[in-house]
Amino acid sequence: MLFLRLRQAEVALADDRLDEALALVQRPDVRSHRKGQELVTQVTTGLLARARKWLSMDRPADAAMDADKALRLAGAMPEAVELKAQAAAAMLDSQQRHRKSAEAVAKARFHLNQGRLATAQQFVNRGELSTGGLAAIMEDLSDQTERARASIDKARAAIARQDYESAVIELLAAQKLDSTNAQATTLIDQLHRDLSQQATESLTEGRLDRAMLLEQRLTRLAPHALDVEQLRQSLGQLRTAWDAIDRGQPRRAEEILRRLYSTMNNAKWLRDGADRLAEAAAAIEAVRGGPMGLVATVKAHHLHETLAPPGAPAPMMSAPRMTPPPIPGSPRRPTTLTNRLLVQVDGAGSFVVVRDSAVTLGPISSSSRVQVGFVCEPNTPTATIERVEDDYFLRGGSGVAVNDSPMATASAPTASKLLGAGDRIALSPRCRMMFAMPVPASTTATIDLSGARHPRSDVRRIILMDRDVVIGPGGASHVRVDSLTDAIVIIQRDGQLYLKGATAVTMGDQPIDETTPLQPGQAIRGAGFGLVITPM
Repeated sequence: MLFLRLRQAEVALADDRLDEALALVQRPDVRSHRKGQELVTQVTTGLLARARKWLSMDRPADAAMDADKALRLAGAMPEAVELKAQAAAAMLDSQQRHRKSAEAVAKARFHLNQGRLATAQQFVNRGELSTGGLAAIMEDLSDQTERARASIDKARAAIARQDYESAVIELLAAQKLDSTNAQATTLIDQLHRDLSQQATESLTEGRLDRAMLLEQRLTRLAPHALDVEQLRQSLGQLRTAWDAIDRGQPRRAEEILRRLYSTMNNAKWLRDGADRLAEAAAAIEAVRGGPMGLVATVKAHHLHETLAPPGAPAPMMSAPRMTPPPIPGSPRRPTTLTNRLLVQVDGAGSFVVVRDSAVTLGPISSSSRVQVGFVCEPNTPTATIERVEDDYFLRGGSGVAVNDSPMATASAPTASKLLGAGDRIALSPRCRMMFAMPVPASTTATIDLSGARHPRSDVRRIILMDRDVVIGPGGASHVRVDSLTDAIVIIQRDGQLYLKGATAVTMGDQPIDETTPLQPGQAIRGAGFGLVITPM
């Protein structure tokens, strides 16, 4: 039996089956034989040779295993000890290289996601990436570069055919993909100048509807540019003037128009409008100062004589009766609100607020029921945006597209997609909008009508309300009001709406606090803002 094992070990060695030969020569009866000792030396030599081969192939772990086998078989041979030390050093170096490669891949990926392709290319050029990481980054780099180039080509074509909305969308997409792309920067600057010039001309000509559309595009294209901020402030002043006219305050509206005319001398309609308002104010003041003004004085006395019992003292004419303010925290009978509201905010415009978790969008003439209707072709498809916990899903069929990609296919006539900030939704070429979640701490979403028309022409944003609506300065708000210093919040609780964070708030002519439900149709005013909530 011993000679059979010796013969098997010889054959295994001859065929370079070192592990099989090692198992045979480790047996005590084989090691004690003279021939077995020779085989032990041959197996040890083979293991050390194979360990050196593994090291040359950059496989230090396998080299360390063979060196360890040689040490267990033949004892502390200097050559085996040195090989194991080399393998351990090579493994440590390999781990460090893999860690550096992983860090380089993560940094390159971060810069790719931020649109900094040149910085990501620098990590590739340093040679710190492993083969797999290098291939993945190079593929993503090439794909993102190609997508940015395609968006720039589409933007250039859109500018040529004066489709500025599509041009803005494509340039913003290109800038997100490659923020340092010189062609995209040049086109953005060119489009910025063109739209700014058109907006100035529209203001001068009195085309405020067109100026407001251009202001929305410019705000998305260059939100911090000085001319865009000036345009935004001018339009905000005009909205304030219109609100003053709507409330019967022509003198205040006249002051605003004259102030604007001092900076826009070419807009003759501002001067004409201010003159007409001055005439209207003078006429109203003349009526109030004439016999009709006595009506206000006689009215209270007449009511007293009609309603008061005989002998009751007449009221003081100089001190009109005022309704005492409610005690803070006292119960107030709330009015039931619908799930669709129109919120009109001074200096910001009108907003449709929908409180349903699922909202169907489509044409106002659609045969199916829609919560938010648009002025578009009757055959435009409908789509539903549904809120599930903190996420929003778009469900639609044929004709509905997200980011220029159709949702439905031949195999799936209806589809569902998780929406993210900046996703572009198109029900038709003439009914396009953009989904956003401008406040990171809020699950309330917004839909900006970039290429769609609401039946109310002053509505350019739909708010999908979850628990709150933030009104404040800057872009991180659902309703932007730059006249506010700090944000205020409309919160939803037990089917009612409440206002938090505001100071010196009145509703109608009564002061209110954060425990007072907001009533529809009442003018709500505070420091730096004014709004009215109307059921739809």
